[in-house]
Amino acid sequence: MFERWERQKQILTGVELGTRHIKVAMGEILPDDSLSVVGLGEVSSQKIMKGEVCDANEVMPELARALAEAEKDSGFEAGHVFMAMTGGHIHSLNSIGSTPVQSQNAVSEDDIVQAVQNARGYVLPADEKVLHFLDRRYILDGVRETSNPEGLVASKLESEVHLIYGHHNRVESSCRIVTDVLGYPPTDVAFSGVAAASAVVTPEDTEKGVLVIDLGAGCTEYVIFQGAGCFHSGQVTVGCEHIANDLSIGLGLPIGRARQVLYELEEKRQRPAAQGEEKRMMVLESTAGQEQRRIPASEVERIVDLRLEELFDIIREDLHQARVLDRIGGGAYLAGGGARIPGITGSARERLGMPVGMAEPHLFSGDEHLANAPEYLVPFGLIRWGQTMLDISQPEQMSLLEQLGHDMSRFKSVVKRAFNW
Repeated sequence: MFERWERQKQILTGVELGTRHIKVAMGEILPDDSLSVVGLGEVSSQKIMKGEVCDANEVMPELARALAEAEKDSGFEAGHVFMAMTGGHIHSLNSIGSTPVQSQNAVSEDDIVQAVQNARGYVLPADEKVLHFLDRRYILDGVRETSNPEGLVASKLESEVHLIYGHHNRVESSCRIVTDVLGYPPTDVAFSGVAAASAVVTPEDTEKGVLVIDLGAGCTEYVIFQGAGCFHSGQVTVGCEHIANDLSIGLGLPIGRARQVLYELEEKRQRPAAQGEEKRMMVLESTAGQEQRRIPASEVERIVDLRLEELFDIIREDLHQARVLDRIGGGAYLAGGGARIPGITGSARERLGMPVGMAEPHLFSGDEHLANAPEYLVPFGLIRWGQTMLDISQPEQMSLLEQLGHDMSRFKSVVKRAFNW
């Protein structure tokens, strides 16, 4: 039993409360730094809108089912749980902290710590909650930029950090749902864009600078990693559901059928027109119960492309305003379920003006099908990001009494979920 507990301590859990699906992934980081996913649970949800829970009483049993699936699939109980956060209330800013260089004008580790602490001293309004303080860059004497200033000669050191934050009560509302289901709170919370990037970005990518765009059903998040850390982040409350809604209105279809058309479009785009056939055709039903209609697939593609062009134009304009386009030497990766939309890489390449590819998990050990499934990159990234947070924090060992109390809470929550199903 002790060996099982030691083994279980390595298993981390990532939870994503998405607009269309709740996803739970369980896995561990192996000694060679590869990600091993051992369990996966996924449940459809109708009560999460643009990343925010609309009805906790509906979402909690859905999360419990997804968690139970992942635990059954893995053979382990959830321990450390890391949760993704998104929504229109998420914002970011850059904070600068400085310090005079003390020791013979050569930057020391103490100087770096002091500059970073000063940068992290930014005070948010009381109703906002910090999600991340991420290193951005260091500046020597106000002019020289570096990713590692230690040992360099300067009179003044500045540290820039990228701060991602959200509305306190909205963040806590989502965390409370996880707490009520598990019986204990999530270990930490990460911005969905940071989570997706954690699964994808390699050290080589950060040297060049890379943009990761996660296209979900209700929101699209994006982050830039370059040099010392995260240079920029943002989100747009536009996702695949908006494209499906455009198809519903433009083609006169129920929203459920519009979603199916979006998936079917991939097959149509990959199939060239037969000899003698002028156009690829799609069979559609109307909302009024009329006879089936045959329309060119190009009409569907036009509706999809217009929305995608608008989305990527918004992202590029934000990157332009933030003056970070020149930080993206390695191009962009597309993650999330929206990365499967036919032709999306071409649209992104044209509107963003940079190379664009499909995101894949970095150093992934597991099912090849999952390695090629961009819709799971957020929960996968939560596992890798969570391990990093645990390595950094190195919390003190709990006392025996605290450990027993923690185990009892977990036991009660498992029993509760078992009786619910």
